[in-house]
Amino acid sequence: PNVIGPRLTHGVIFDFIKKLRKSPYELEILGNGKQCKPYIYVFDLVEAIIKLTDSFPSGEEVFNISVESEGTTVTHIAQIVVDVMGIKNVTFKYTGGDRGWKGDVPRFSYDKIFYPGGQNVFLTLLLGLLAIWILKSSKGELWRTPAAVLAPALAAEYLHTDYGALGVLVILLMYILRNVPWLRFLACYGALVFLSPLEWPCILSFVLIALYSGERGRQPRYFFYVFYPAHLVLLWTIGRFVLPSLLH
Repeated sequence: PNVIGPRLTHGVIFDFIKKLRKSPYELEILGNGKQCKPYIYVFDLVEAIIKLTDSFPSGEEVFNISVESEGTTVTHIAQIVVDVMGIKNVTFKYTGGDRGWKGDVPRFSYDKIFYPGGQNVFLTLLLGLLAIWILKSSKGELWRTPAAVLAPALAAEYLHTDYGALGVLVILLMYILRNVPWLRFLACYGALVFLSPLEWPCILSFVLIALYSGERGRQPRYFFYVFYPAHLVLLWTIGRFVLPSLLH
């Protein structure tokens, strides 16, 4: 979780206090304010580490120190800061989008394969493939077209997957406009940037996709059959034997 407490030098609480001291009647909140993450007080974290150190068993163990709640939203944090500072009639001004900054994670959870509060992009891809399958199997049944869009999109929003309904829409547009590459580029990039302005750097990816000739390139498949497991073994070896010796 995010660690908070005295002497903060950055982070959402630090930024809110700094902004409110400068302008006590309006608070800019990056994103839509619904970003939800767990926070832990620094003294609680230190206490947990000390307890683990005192009762640490022999050998190696991995412990995850976190909080019981799903987290706190950015808007809730803003309201707490305003109340503690004793400021009245503060207007919250949101910049929009589900992310406050590039690389922001709207929701986060630990050690859970399935978590209704937030799923990663792989579930978004799965719902996008489901939308394409519904569309391809329509066979003239007009009701399947809106079903292909609405059902997976609503599921993405409910499960809080990365990119949500927007991600499913972009996947569908990529499929529907697959034979008109530059229109596909304009539609998909326009949808992403219009609904989530922080995604503007993805323009390079869409340009490269639009320039793809459709021909299959060289496939050194046997190289990757060896490389993928080999690099995992290499990373494990470095983490297990090399790094511990360097850090001690």
